Amino acid sequence: MDTNTHSGGLLRKALTANATFSAVSALAFIFGAGALAPLMFAESGPLLGLVPSEHLFSTGLGLAPFAALVAFAALRVPQCENLVKVIIAMDIGWVVGSALLLAFAGSVFTTLGAAIIVDIALIVGLFAGLQALGLRRLSYA
Repeated sequence: MDTNTHSGGLLRKALTANATFSAVSALAFIFGAGALAPLMFAESGPLLGLVPSEHLFSTGLGLAPFAALVAFAALRVPQCENLVKVIIAMDIGWVVGSALLLAFAGSVFTTLGAAIIVDIALIVGLFAGLQALGLRRLSYA
């Protein structure tokens, strides 16, 4: 095995990419909620008591601490195995939640909105897979 494997290089890179993507997404949802909502939602009226831009804003507020947590884990490799397991579980939860959202409430999204949800879920699933692989390599080091 190379030293990159021993030091958790793949895991660190996957976590850093996840943290960056999550932070950029959080900022886009927080500061661009008003502009993104009409592109993503087919309806402009309240959904579960919130207007679409409030849903995006709230999602961004939830992603911000997650991005910080993932960045913290990236800085702590290889001493963060349990935290990485939690992050992987949260990523898998995002993917499953996205699928359920589209399955049960897909009609509230535009075609572009649904495509964005699918694309984000695929990226998050990729992060989960890379993090799991990096964690596995780390445990064999």
